[in-house]
Amino acid sequence: MESQPFRNILLLVEPSEEGQHAARVAIDIAVLCRARLTALHIVNRMSINRIMRFADRSATEIEIELEENGWKYLYLVEELSKERGVATLILQKGGAVDAEVVSEAERLEADLIVLAYPPQAHGQVRRLGQGCVEKTVEHAKVPVLVVK
Repeated sequence: MESQPFRNILLLVEPSEEGQHAARVAIDIAVLCRARLTALHIVNRMSINRIMRFADRSATEIEIELEENGWKYLYLVEELSKERGVATLILQKGGAVDAEVVSEAERLEADLIVLAYPPQAHGQVRRLGQGCVEKTVEHAKVPVLVVK
């Protein structure tokens, strides 16, 4: 009898095309391994501060918008997972992306983390996205699949 390579997969949900592709890959793996999928969206506090510099809105307004957008994508992943028969838990947290992903992976006893390679961007935005991926890979105690 074969053992399941992964039983509990943690997916970082990103509101982007790359994030949707990573979600489909994570769901496919969950189907193949008969694993449970936890979809996690993180409201990045650094993003709120960056947006505030250019928008005439309060931090609270921006945070609410990011949370609502996050829930939209979480519910989409949940719906796609249900269609494929994958048991799914959805979560949303706030904080630093890499730290929260690693923390939740440990708390949930995930044995695989799936995240999207950052979308094509330039300058500081690109470096921040790649930095989150690198830090997650560096600090995670389980395999990390970076979907490109």
